[in-house]
Amino acid sequence: MKVKEFEKRAKFNGGYDREFAEWKILDIHKIPEVFLEQYEVDFYCCNNREVYLLRLRNRETEKYTKVIDPRLTYLIAEMPIQNIDNDFIGKVLLKFNGEIQTEIITE
Repeated sequence: MKVKEFEKRAKFNGGYDREFAEWKILDIHKIPEVFLEQYEVDFYCCNNREVYLLRLRNRETEKYTKVIDPRLTYLIAEMPIQNIDNDFIGKVLLKFNGEIQTEIITE
């Protein structure tokens, strides 16, 4: 997904769901009040250069994976989740600046 398409989705959405630092975020799913085991929540995240799909997975063990697909880059964070707010998402996005497992998908 390109930045232009992200902005188009934001317009149809009535704006961004979250905005902080350099990030503009669209919630893809309704965020539950209680996170069940194995629950996943997705967000489109844009920093005005790239668009990512951030997938948060409620898991016991912490793990970060970046999957580069020709259409979209997925940032997958597995960890225990109690609550999701802008601060939590910001900290997760910062984790992807370091050394993480990366998978590249080619077509």
